[in-house]
Amino acid sequence: MTEKKPSCFGDIQKVFPLNTEGLRESPEECIKDCGFNKECILKAVEEDKELGRQNEILDAAYESGNIGFFARWAKKKTLYEKKRNLKNKQQDFER
Repeated sequence: MTEKKPSCFGDIQKVFPLNTEGLRESPEECIKDCGFNKECILKAVEEDKELGRQNEILDAAYESGNIGFFARWAKKKTLYEKKRNLKNKQQDFER
């Protein structure tokens, strides 16, 4: 029987968040206490790579004045929907 993965498995905001300098790093508890850390971080990065990066690009474009509020809002909403659908598919697959 395989071990059950923790609820934070593959969640990039929990297992590989941005630090104060804008770089991603794993929290100590992930590195020391979790047996899934490598697999978990790889999954989080793979899944979030495209959607998360697009989100960060939208924020940077808005802050620099390259896109307006409503354009940013609409694009972020689309990204959120894609991310939510991906998460729902994963939960259905794990059941």
